[in-house]
Amino acid sequence: MENGQKMRRLRKGRCTIVLVLLLLLAIMLAGVLPKATAADQGRPMQAIVVTEGDTLWGLVQRHYNYTGDIRRAVYEVRRINGLKDALIVPGQLLYIPQQ
Repeated sequence: MENGQKMRRLRKGRCTIVLVLLLLLAIMLAGVLPKATAADQGRPMQAIVVTEGDTLWGLVQRHYNYTGDIRRAVYEVRRINGLKDALIVPGQLLYIPQQ
């Protein structure tokens, strides 16, 4: 095989790897970004960074001035942030509505 052909194959392989990595990054970001609905558009939100020891329930109680059943507020925050459950991790960014 000539040097030119080897170089082309090497470049093609590198491009393929870069494209796959970009696709994986896009998929990961799509799952992380909040899933705001039309009702949430224009609604004031506060961004909260989760720290060690935080729970979703505790953050909602501290930052969301919600009147009524706190379980509804936790559900709403989960929906806004695209969370399947109440599991949160330090460093995670959450959006909590301001009232």
